Amino acid sequence: AAIGVLGAAYTALALVVLSRRVPRSVTHGPASTGDRPTLASLPRRLRAWARGLSRPILLLTLLWFLLSVANWGVQAYTAPLLTDGYGVDPGLANVLVSAMLIVGAVAILAGGVLADRYGARAVVLGGFVGLLALSSLLASGVLPVLAALAVTLVFATTVKVGRPALSKLGDALSARDDLGTNFGVLTIGISGGGAVAPPIFGALTDAAGIAAVFWVLAGLAVLAFGFTFVVLAAGDTTPSN
Repeated sequence: AAIGVLGAAYTALALVVLSRRVPRSVTHGPASTGDRPTLASLPRRLRAWARGLSRPILLLTLLWFLLSVANWGVQAYTAPLLTDGYGVDPGLANVLVSAMLIVGAVAILAGGVLADRYGARAVVLGGFVGLLALSSLLASGVLPVLAALAVTLVFATTVKVGRPALSKLGDALSARDDLGTNFGVLTIGISGGGAVAPPIFGALTDAAGIAAVFWVLAGLAVLAFGFTFVVLAAGDTTPSN
């Protein structure tokens, strides 16, 4: 009951802030032009919508997709790797994964601050470099158990720290009148990565073992690192962004 009351209070507060503090240009759409959509016009509207999508946003959507796949692999397979590869007690491994989520949340906040100070590109690339290094270390099996546990605590930061920076890139690549549309397209990449990762990593685990997942994560880091430059080159962003 207390949780329900707290949730209701939070919702009421959010509605008050939304109605009084957020500009009307954000909460309301543009005035209607009188061209009401009909079922017959739907194909034409969809084609026009698809043609209107910018190439940089589509490329950024693919980058979000790669990050989402990597994020799912990190969260789902770190505990199995610790238990199967390093002999860590399953209970301790799960506690560490929970701690990873907390550290990851802090990393998201820190990533936003770093993106504002040093630019989105540096933060995104730094996250992928970290993912490559830590995935390779964990997959190799050469780490002592205590070192593996320490690496695990910061592992989630590699796929979390760049998220605010990617959001900043999405904002920089969008005009004000297509920001909502572009955000929806980018969300498809995020959701798509989470949808395809489980069957792919599951099949990989059955065929080659848990460590293979982390070698694939390292490969994804290399691919995403290079693809970041493709996104930046396609957009009208400066090197600092």
